[in-house]
Amino acid sequence: MAARASRNTARGRRIADLYRAYVMALGNPVDTVTLSNVLAAAELKAASELMRDKLLAGAPDVDHVLLVKIEGLANRAERKLGIAPRVGPKPPKTLAEHLRECAAERARAVTDALPSGRSSAFAALSRILTCSVRSWVGRRGWRGVRCCSAQWARR
Repeated sequence: MAARASRNTARGRRIADLYRAYVMALGNPVDTVTLSNVLAAAELKAASELMRDKLLAGAPDVDHVLLVKIEGLANRAERKLGIAPRVGPKPPKTLAEHLRECAAERARAVTDALPSGRSSAFAALSRILTCSVRSWVGRRGWRGVRCCSAQWARR
């Protein structure tokens, strides 16, 4: 990097860090125009950060209007580089979303397992509940209970 600021100072090191970050974000370009735009953006960003730090520290000699102008220049220089913001991984699902998806998968599995023409709510519900309920209902001899084999149990 052909820096215009010494890397022995904090400002020079910050410019070098920004320069490296911009170059990496652009995929290590080799053309001179892009690299000069990267250097200009890094210098403007470092200058705006330095002015903002002075302003927040309470220095009386910081011009607010000049700070706004330099930050605007730095933002335009960054946009000129065309660096797309990185999109992080999606946040994890909430418990409610996970349970909703599990219920939808179970409902689809039940509907797919039903014989053709038997997609009513009663058929789906009985298909879900029959496996666990059939044992105690069947032992008591109740009639009209639908079993897992899609036949009516008549005892």
